Amino acid sequence: MSLRVFLIVSCLPSVLLMAYIYKKDRVEKEPKKLLLLLFVLGAAICLPVAFLESLLGDVYANVFGKNTIIYQLFENFLNVALFEEGFKFLVLFLVTRKSKHFNSLFDGIVYAVFVSLGFATLENVMYVFNYGLSTGLVRAVTAVPGHMFDGVIMGQFYGMWHLSRDISLTEKQYERMGYITVQNPESKYKIFLPLTLLVPILCHGMYDFLLSTEMTIAYILFLVYLIGLYVYCFKKINKLSKMDQHESGWILTELTRKYPGLYEKLQQQAAYAQAAYPNQYAQPMQQPYAQQNPYPNNLGQQAPNAAYPRQNPSVQNPYSHGMGQQAPNVPYQRQNPPVQNPYSHSMGQQAPNVPYQRQNPPVQNPYTHGMGQQAQNEAYPVQNPVTNPTGTPGQTPPAQNPNPNQTQPPMQ
Repeated sequence: MSLRVFLIVSCLPSVLLMAYIYKKDRVEKEPKKLLLLLFVLGAAICLPVAFLESLLGDVYANVFGKNTIIYQLFENFLNVALFEEGFKFLVLFLVTRKSKHFNSLFDGIVYAVFVSLGFATLENVMYVFNYGLSTGLVRAVTAVPGHMFDGVIMGQFYGMWHLSRDISLTEKQYERMGYITVQNPESKYKIFLPLTLLVPILCHGMYDFLLSTEMTIAYILFLVYLIGLYVYCFKKINKLSKMDQHESGWILTELTRKYPGLYEKLQQQAAYAQAAYPNQYAQPMQQPYAQQNPYPNNLGQQAPNAAYPRQNPSVQNPYSHGMGQQAPNVPYQRQNPPVQNPYSHSMGQQAPNVPYQRQNPPVQNPYTHGMGQQAQNEAYPVQNPVTNPTGTPGQTPPAQNPNPNQTQPPMQ
C-alpha cells in the first residue's frame, strides 16, 4: 500500500471536520494563519503527551495492577485524559486569550476544535502506520470525531468565559461613567474557566474508560455514549452558529437585561453626541479635514485616486488651464501673481519650457531692433545709453577703437 493512501486515510477525517467548523463560523472568519498555528501546536504536543502518559501509566500499573478497575479509572481519567486535554487547554489559552480576533462566542469552539484536531491528526497517523488501514477507518468515525467533540465542549465553556469576562469589564466601565450602580457584579467568568478544562477531561476519560474495559456491557454503553456525543455536539454547533453575534451585541443584550434603565441612558448619550457633533452623526463618517483639495478636477470635487494633501483654498496657478483647475500631471507649486516676463509671448502667459527668471523693467538696448524688443539670438548685454552723432536715431555706428595701435576684433 502506498504512502499516499496511508496519509489520506489518516488526515482526511480531520480535514473534513475542520472545514465543517470553519464554514459554521458565520459572524467573522478567523485568520487562516492563526488557525494553522493552533493546528500545528496541537500536533506538536502529541509526542510529549505520549511520553508523559507512558511514565505515569507505569506508575499506576505498579501501584494498582493492570487488570483492576481502579487502574482503568486512574489510567483513563488521571493520565490520558488529563495530559491530553490539559495540554490542549494550555495551547488554546496561551495563544488566543488576548487575540483581537476573539470577538464572538463561536470563536472559542473554532479555536479549540483546531487544536484538538491537530492533536488527533498526528495521533491518527501513528496508529495507521502501526496497525494498518483498518484501524484508520475505524478511528475515522470514532477517535477523530471524539477529539473534535472534546474540542467543542472545551470551546463552548472557553467562549462563555471570554464573553462573561468582557461583560464584567464593561459593567465596571459603565459604573465609572455613572450609567449604572453595580449591585451584583458579573462573576460567572470565574466559573467557566475551570469548567473549560474539567468537563473535557471527564468526557475524554469516560470515552477511554468504556472502550478499554473488556466487558460487553461497556461496549454497548460506549456505542450509546458515542452516539450521544454525535447528537449533542452537532446540535450545539448548529445552535451556536445560528445564534452567534458579535461580542458587542452579547454585551449590550446582557447588560440591558440586567439594568433596564441602561438602554435609555445610552440613547440619551447618543442624542447628546448627535446634537454636539451633527456632521459626524447625521451622515456617514468621513475622513477628518476632508475639505477642498488643490488637485480636483472641478472646484469642490475630489479627484479620483488623489493623495490626501494639505488643504488650502483654491488659488490661481499660472501653469493651469483655468482658475481652480489644475493642469494634468503638474506638481503643486508656490502661487505668485502673474508678472511680465520679457521672454514671454504675451502679458501673463508663460512661454513653454522657459525657466522662471527674475523680472526687470524693459530698458533700451542699443543692439535691439526696436525699443523694448529683444534681438533674436543675442545675448543680454549691460544696458548703457549711447548717442549716435552721425547715424539715425535707434541705430548704432560701428564701435571705434580708442587705441589705434591695438587691433579690435570684429563684432559678431
